[in-house]
Amino acid sequence: MTQDDLDRSDPARLAEALSIHPATAEKISDQELGAILEHQLATPLEIDLGEIPKSQARTLGELLTGPTPPPIDLLERAKSFAKFCKSTPDGPLPAPIATVLYFALIAKAAITLDQPISALSDVELAHGSRYVAELKHFLEAVRASGEPRAIDPDTTACPDTWQAVLRAAGAAVAATDAVIDGDIDSAFCAVRPPGHHATRDQAMGFCFFNNVAIAARHALDVRGLQRVAIVDFDVHHGNGTEDIIAGDERVLMVSIFQHPLYPYSGAIPKGTNMVNVPVPPYTRGPEVRDMIEAMWMPRLEAFRPEMIFVSAGFDAHRDDELGQLGLVEADYEWITRRIKDVADRHAKGRIVSCLEGGYALGALGRSVAVHLRVLAGM
Repeated sequence: MTQDDLDRSDPARLAEALSIHPATAEKISDQELGAILEHQLATPLEIDLGEIPKSQARTLGELLTGPTPPPIDLLERAKSFAKFCKSTPDGPLPAPIATVLYFALIAKAAITLDQPISALSDVELAHGSRYVAELKHFLEAVRASGEPRAIDPDTTACPDTWQAVLRAAGAAVAATDAVIDGDIDSAFCAVRPPGHHATRDQAMGFCFFNNVAIAARHALDVRGLQRVAIVDFDVHHGNGTEDIIAGDERVLMVSIFQHPLYPYSGAIPKGTNMVNVPVPPYTRGPEVRDMIEAMWMPRLEAFRPEMIFVSAGFDAHRDDELGQLGLVEADYEWITRRIKDVADRHAKGRIVSCLEGGYALGALGRSVAVHLRVLAGM
């Protein structure tokens, strides 16, 4: 992608550069363009610093090629850079360039942790030992065969699934430890397979182990926290998480999901520690926000969680064909900010978020970007 590709006077070229529909490119707003560019950071933007005034180029060179300081310092530099972009001796930087460079700095400020293999003792905090043993046997047989095999019509295992599920759960547990230990303020686990459909004794809906439930139980049973909250905004009901933690008064789970829709559950909560908010197809962001304010927030405030876990599914996005809700990036940013508000007041800001659904890759990338921006305090 080059600077010329971002010329909004040429919608066809802009659409090709950003992998969006030409009709979308014709009416795209500055805010939407910025959100898309965040996702496009995966493809480096080729900018000739010779086209930028010298005072700007010098500062950009220092910011982008200088030695990497501790993450918090770099984060502060990113904030300062945002102000720099708006007002320099030679005038403001072009908005698309400023947006990309700003979020490049944010990306550099993040700490990336490895995904360790989860101990089965942690997995068994949320799943029955017999189920864990049977799944291990099944997935090891799949690995030995070298061929994929279906567990149910929606859930297929491939030869590397056993390692993948152990690393997904391990990432959630490692993130929990890192946040509780104060090594990091919050964490996002970019893992697959997802987990929130996996019940205590059953794999289903693309899910094998329930990453969020495992992490929450680890925080309670191993690390000694007294109260944790689980927030689930995937388009599908997190039936597996509800199955595992319903009735455990140390955990408050709040969720919002399309109903009816797979797995066709959640309309009647299984425990008093559940706040289920089923919404009909084609519900849009403003209605979702109103329901979250009315139904989630009072319970979260009263519960005062010591840590918050997020089942972050982005398939309620209007571009995702696995559901029929109408959320957009701004809605995910708002939801994340409300979660962070509670965490900042009651949980020392401690949040561990785990990726669940999200199958329209462009919308997924943009939505995750705004989610991360809020978690990073930007």
